Amino acid sequence: FNRFDPKTQEFKRFLPSGEEKPEGVSASQSLSGTHVWKIAAGKNGYYWVATHLGGLNRYDPKTGNFLHFRAQENNLKTINNNTVWDILEDKKGRIWVAMPSGVNRLDKMGEDFHFFSHSSDSENFANLNRTFVLHEDQLGRIWMGTDGGLKLFDEKNEGFSIYTKD
Repeated sequence: FNRFDPKTQEFKRFLPSGEEKPEGVSASQSLSGTHVWKIAAGKNGYYWVATHLGGLNRYDPKTGNFLHFRAQENNLKTINNNTVWDILEDKKGRIWVAMPSGVNRLDKMGEDFHFFSHSSDSENFANLNRTFVLHEDQLGRIWMGTDGGLKLFDEKNEGFSIYTKD
């Protein structure tokens, strides 16, 4: 992760510190992973960084600090996977995170995540959970691109409508 300072005309590079961080949420001046999948600018000035095996990072350019969100075993309020492929901030200010195991949502700058996945009674549930891309349409609906097809999140029921090629 590199940040360009137009005043000094210099780049600042953020690398993982190399030290092991505890699971859950922690703060640091370093990135939590070396492989970055996506960087998304938030509406409140934060930058969200999706990493491979490092979880989700929130960078605050005012302080230069990162807040690390990592999976924590038996804690349903953390992200459930440390590989994050896509990030979306919706019109309501919620952060959506696409992962190999489903989608997590962080509500309005809190630190508690909600996990959404397709039910395991479906024969194609693993492919339907492996979510690569997120999109919000003009109506504020959240669409998810998965290995098994396209999913539309049902806000009212917190479930999905599924669209496949069949």
